[in-house]
Amino acid sequence: MLDRERAGREASPSAAVIDSQSVKAPQAGTRGYDAGKKIVGRKRHIAVDTDGRLLMVNLTPADISDSAGAQAILDGIRQRWPWVKHLFADGAYDRLKHMDKAAYLDFVVEIIRRSDDQKGFEVLPRRWVVERTFGWMTRWRRLVREYEQRIDVSHAMILVAMGANPIRRNARPRMGLMGLSNRGGDVKYLRAWRCVGRVHGCLRGQHRSPHDGDSRDEPSMLTTHFAETAVQPHQRNGSAHVPAGTPQAFRF
Repeated sequence: MLDRERAGREASPSAAVIDSQSVKAPQAGTRGYDAGKKIVGRKRHIAVDTDGRLLMVNLTPADISDSAGAQAILDGIRQRWPWVKHLFADGAYDRLKHMDKAAYLDFVVEIIRRSDDQKGFEVLPRRWVVERTFGWMTRWRRLVREYEQRIDVSHAMILVAMGANPIRRNARPRMGLMGLSNRGGDVKYLRAWRCVGRVHGCLRGQHRSPHDGDSRDEPSMLTTHFAETAVQPHQRNGSAHVPAGTPQAFRF
C-alpha cells in the first residue's frame, strides 16, 4: 500500500484490529435486530491495520453476532493479506468457534478487555484505532445509515469512501497550491483529486444528475478545494503579499 510506505511502514501489514458497528437500515432488503444496541438494521464487520486503514469489510444483518460475522473477515484477510498474523479484538470475539477458526488459519488473536472496575470512557490499546475508522466512515453522510437496499451496493460505498482517505493523504502534499495543472504538475495527482471531489460530492448527497437541470454554474468540489487552499495575492502597500513558506516556483 502506497499510503503505508509513505508513512515509513511495510507495504503489507502484519497485524490487524477487528470490530463491528450496528447501523440503522430503514430501506434495507435484509436487516435484523441487534438486541444489545437496540438497532434494527445491518452490522458492519471490519478489519483495519494498526493505523486504521481499512483491510476488509463484511456486511450482515444486525442480528448476526460479532464472532459469527468475523468468519468471513478471517477468510478474506488470509487470502488478501497473507502476512497478517496478529489480530486484536474485544471480548465479543472470545468465542470457541471463532478462536478455533483463527487458530486453523494461523492467526494469533489477542483479546483486549475492559477492566471490571472501569467507570466511564477509557481509551483501550489498539481498540481505539478501529473506533476511529468507524468515525471516519460516518463522516460520509451516505454512510451514517444504511440507505442502500442491496448489501453489495452498500459494500461498494464503504470501499469508495474509505479509499478516498489514502488518496487524499497522498495527493494533498502535491496539490496544495493553484496552478499545478497549468505549470506542468503531476497529472495523476490532479486526476486523483478530481476523483475524490466527485466521490465526496456523491456520498454527501451533493451530486446532481444531468437530467436534474443545468448545473454548470455550480462550483465543483475540486474548484472549492483550490479556492480554499490557493495562495491568494493581497495588495498591501502596492505589492502582492505571499504567505511565508511558499515555494519559489509558486510565487505569482
